[in-house]
Amino acid sequence: FRNEHGAALANADSLWEVRLAAGRLLGRDMTPEMRARAKTLLAELAAEVRHPTRPDQPKWISYASEAEVKIGRCLFALAALGQPVRAVVEQEAKDATGDHAKALDMALALLGDRGRVARVASHLTDSPSAMIRFCAVRTLRRLKDRSAIPALRKALRDPYRRRDGSCVRIGAGMIY
Repeated sequence: FRNEHGAALANADSLWEVRLAAGRLLGRDMTPEMRARAKTLLAELAAEVRHPTRPDQPKWISYASEAEVKIGRCLFALAALGQPVRAVVEQEAKDATGDHAKALDMALALLGDRGRVARVASHLTDSPSAMIRFCAVRTLRRLKDRSAIPALRKALRDPYRRRDGSCVRIGAGMIY
């Protein structure tokens, strides 16, 4: 996956997806590799949640900050790995606190833990961190669980505004 100048045409995430797809097509048990990948993603998630990268500035060509993009990438990559990694995420969640625990609630909800949907909905409306609220709404949007509708409606009144004014103007208000 390199061009004629030797530059990479695929990032590490893309290469992993190709490796996983090839292993599945060849009938290999990819569970050990999937669990190892999950541990790598969990470490990236923990690092970004604990020390967010520019959490109040939208990333170029996105409405999300760099931290929100990185957290979302980790969450959705974990979800794509599916049930073989759920136990790894549950083990990590046992000792997690603060925003890290909230991010792991999102990961577990995406992995099918229906009991976590209500927690994610409460993070959307109650978390003091705009970054966590943003990640919660993206998680709930992906889950498409109707029980989250009241929290989503309440979140429309979120008073947060980005410092750079990049929030979306809706009528007389602005929505982050």
